[in-house]
Amino acid sequence: MSNKLSENSEMSDASTVSGASELMRDLWPQAIGSVSERIRAAHVSLRWSYSRTRDLWYGAARRIDGSETVRLLEERMKREAKTNKNLEEMANEHWELTKRLDRMEAMLSALVSHVAGEAAVGQQSRSR
Repeated sequence: MSNKLSENSEMSDASTVSGASELMRDLWPQAIGSVSERIRAAHVSLRWSYSRTRDLWYGAARRIDGSETVRLLEERMKREAKTNKNLEEMANEHWELTKRLDRMEAMLSALVSHVAGEAAVGQQSRSR
């Protein structure tokens, strides 16, 4: 599906009360705590009244305003950007650790070669 088509379908989903309710449940998952804690977290993040947040959460609202739809989508985009940033940071850290491990393996290999060479020289001098 093209990005534009995907964005349009996401917009239409979040522009319905049931779509907004589903999106809110996705944005504030069970890991946060009880339903009331999740609604309170959404209320604080979205800066909506608690009763409005609760009504949309349960799908009891009669309608959802365009500005509310936009705010929900902005919240999702903010979280996706944070996730992408975290993934990028983890990838960079992985790359740095891989390079560090490569350097340490090279140093260990050089040390093993050096010790093996000294051992061979020691054996030669004893056999003379």
